Amino acid sequence: MNRQTRTAFLWAFIPMGYIFHTLCELMPLFAGLSIATEEMTTEMLPAMTTFTGSALYLVPLVGLLCSCYGKRRWSTIVSFVLACLTLLLNICHLCTDLLPHFTWAQAAILPFVCVIAALLVIDLWKELRTSKAQ
Repeated sequence: MNRQTRTAFLWAFIPMGYIFHTLCELMPLFAGLSIATEEMTTEMLPAMTTFTGSALYLVPLVGLLCSCYGKRRWSTIVSFVLACLTLLLNICHLCTDLLPHFTWAQAAILPFVCVIAALLVIDLWKELRTSKAQ
């Protein structure tokens, strides 16, 4: 598998992990349980939804587009910076989600997404080093 295809797959796996993460959080609804959190206020909801939509779904999409259609070195740099940002967000998400209330489903999904993001950063770092040498 060539590097561009591998990078595209890694970028695509990150939003898929977020989708599975969301589905696991919604599973209690099927048992008739409430998923509402006490600390969430109606003023915080629009800001949190906007941040989640832009940071967690739009960033991987832009990185995927840069990896697939970018032919110059700047697109690799943009993709690398976005991958580092994604890895940082995933590590913070892992810490804030698993430390207060531990669930086995999230313990399987969130570290997997962090590993995928780390592999993406490593892969893009190698690509930057080889493109600099040429």
